[in-house]
Amino acid sequence: MNYFYEKNTELLESTVNKKFEELLWMTKDEFRQWVIDMRAEVVRLWDEKGQPPRVGYNELEIINQFNEMTAFPVRKFLVEDELTGEKDVIRNTSVVGNAVNQWFPTMMKTRINYTKDVNKGKSIYDYFAKEELLDTFVTYASRHFKRDSFYHHSTPIKANQLIDEIGSYRYIAKSAEDFIDWFVNQPHKYKIFIAGNHDICFDEHHPLNENKLEKHLMGENYSPSKPSWLNNLLDNLPDNVFYLENNGCEIEDVKFWGSPATPWFGGDFWVFNKQRGHDIKQVWDKIPMDTHVVITHGPVMYKCDYIPQQQFFAGCEELEHKLQEVKPILHLSGHIHEGHSWAYNGSTEFFNGSVLDGDYELKNDPWEIELNVHYKEVKVLNNISTPN
Repeated sequence: MNYFYEKNTELLESTVNKKFEELLWMTKDEFRQWVIDMRAEVVRLWDEKGQPPRVGYNELEIINQFNEMTAFPVRKFLVEDELTGEKDVIRNTSVVGNAVNQWFPTMMKTRINYTKDVNKGKSIYDYFAKEELLDTFVTYASRHFKRDSFYHHSTPIKANQLIDEIGSYRYIAKSAEDFIDWFVNQPHKYKIFIAGNHDICFDEHHPLNENKLEKHLMGENYSPSKPSWLNNLLDNLPDNVFYLENNGCEIEDVKFWGSPATPWFGGDFWVFNKQRGHDIKQVWDKIPMDTHVVITHGPVMYKCDYIPQQQFFAGCEELEHKLQEVKPILHLSGHIHEGHSWAYNGSTEFFNGSVLDGDYELKNDPWEIELNVHYKEVKVLNNISTPN
């Protein structure tokens, strides 16, 4: 009898295991049904076979991991504190030894509680098994899988699907290159874009963009970079098209600055994630004091960032502090779907332009804004509502 569980590929081979693009294409009802089917399969494998929803390792892989641990250089765990300069911080990002979790198949059934009421605690298992948590699970799953991004900022697009729902423009979406080509050829005099937390190919530090052969050959001299095809596109944008990534541009005396960074959420899968506090503050410190328009993927805290269902302000406090210093005329953001709105703090107009609502339905119109830098005036052309 084994006292640990081994690698189980049954969930991966199940029909409930979908590709990311399949989830994007699903309607709201189809996505909900997928969540129901997926939860049922996870609970079945968990209850009948003692297999929690993780792949794990087989017996040989477990042995190899433990053998590797005997010679692991733990001295490398000690790193320098970025704030004090003292080398007194222990940081371990290694996955060596993760196999020990397979001796604890009920670990994810442990309930976590953030209140004094012990009955309010919930485990990962509860979210899969309890019917009363289905709606919460659907909401979280939808937010995780169906956020708007560079490839998905209105309705989902399949390869070679004819698009004609976006006004007078029609094109066939074949690839990211095709989208950039479409964007470049829009009739506007100037065009600016930034990336967001879903745009994996834009973040050279994401593991999927790692050139493993080059990293092996160059060792410590390896420098991560965006895919070559993307670098080629960005390096050859027309003079009237600007991609901003923690930098700025000036167009007819108007100074813009843009960034894809957002406060950390969702783990290592998403990109341009920065930890709140010192980590993300280093990005916002790059914003020049004479900037007129700041464009970021996410909003500032307390402006266009409220999620009613969670009763939570999801914006960035460090960005809010920086914009209090810079006092740009205009701040443009998205990211928080429930935050589509317009606000004013006495010096800066804030706009959240998420066209999808919290349920990922195409409900919101894009903002049409007229900016007069000389008089520091912002006029909304397509919405007569007053700012919050």
